[in-house]
Amino acid sequence: MSIAGVLLPTHRTGSNAFTTWLLGQQRITLREGTVRWRDSQRAAPEIAFKRLQLAIRNEESRHRLSLQAPADGDVLHGPLDFRTDFRHEPFSAMGAPANWTGRLYYLSTGSVDLPTLARYIRIPLTMYGGCIDNRIWLDFARGQLQGGIGRIAGRRYRPARGRHSAASRSAHWPLRLDAAEARRHVHAESHDLYAELGQQALSDGTPISRLLASKTLQGVYRPAAVGKGQMFRAAGDRVDLGILAEFLRALPLPARVQNEFVRFNPRGQIADYTIYTEHAPPKIEEDAKHQREQGDAPLLHYAFKSELQGISVQAQEPPPGLTVNNHPRAGIPGVENLWGKVDANEAQGSIDIDTKNAAVTIPGAFDDQRLTFDALKGHARWTASDNPAPGMTHRAFTIQLDTLHLKTPDAESEVKSPRRTGIRAASAAISI
Repeated sequence: MSIAGVLLPTHRTGSNAFTTWLLGQQRITLREGTVRWRDSQRAAPEIAFKRLQLAIRNEESRHRLSLQAPADGDVLHGPLDFRTDFRHEPFSAMGAPANWTGRLYYLSTGSVDLPTLARYIRIPLTMYGGCIDNRIWLDFARGQLQGGIGRIAGRRYRPARGRHSAASRSAHWPLRLDAAEARRHVHAESHDLYAELGQQALSDGTPISRLLASKTLQGVYRPAAVGKGQMFRAAGDRVDLGILAEFLRALPLPARVQNEFVRFNPRGQIADYTIYTEHAPPKIEEDAKHQREQGDAPLLHYAFKSELQGISVQAQEPPPGLTVNNHPRAGIPGVENLWGKVDANEAQGSIDIDTKNAAVTIPGAFDDQRLTFDALKGHARWTASDNPAPGMTHRAFTIQLDTLHLKTPDAESEVKSPRRTGIRAASAAISI
């Protein structure tokens, strides 16, 4: 890489000689400049950004920079605008980014062609088409990102990863970011998230699309580090699980997470939801790196609270063999069209069910493992012990079934079980 005929190192050397020289100049102005991008390693054609306007002004410890460029027609289909204002710490290396504190006032690239961009920089997705626009403001201190606001919008993009793919005709995402390096947390807040995912058209050519929309979305993410496990928290007003799962399958998530989406195949919507997970803390850096890459560490804490609106989850077949008590193994139950509310964590939980035309699948428990219901209504609570159940590897659960009303084409039944303090198995009144 060279600037004005001066060769620059193409790998990290730890030297700040060039940035020190750059920030040491009182003023630098470049008009009608040209930047040519040649990448022989990727065998990509040359890109020329012409008619660049660059202005740098340095006043003691304050530094201001602006860069504008018109669209090149290949990667950029809109103008580039970059402006920043920052200061370096007194009595420190002026050219070291770790000593910079300030704001990136504005960054806008116009419309960027994603497949063309992927030929020049590494993108974790295979892009078959589409463009993306962005407007971003960022704050940084001592070379570390502190927060920012922005708006990202895209259209007609088609990411793919593995055998899963997703297509979007349009999407826009206003975003607020707060990154605190001291706590290693990343906070994100979004309003009016909108993504239209294109589907295969009907035989007569009628286009079909699915809408992923959310009025409010807040998230916190903490990557795994020594002594602190990976943590994720999200809260929002509403999301369609089927569309979200399809979209997430196209992202570079850990293989274990991808497999869970395929296995359980969630559908339906959740509303007014809060999701929280925290993994066990790694003891050494090697374990922390593995947890960041694989995401398969045991869960230490979790919480889920939401309204359920037509939720369906695929049942899982039982593993081979018998239990330690010589009983047949049962699989993980599945459900179809479940409506109600749930509030659960690793220690306790409760669920209210009020649904019609539902089905429950329990592999390995009955000859006909799929049970259908005209109506299903009830309330239940449970607590989890810290110790495994006798003869089992998982923790013991105590379930309190307060009410349960079942209606099938052949029968109707109701169960009421009043709670009795200090009694593990409460009495029950059954009416059929």
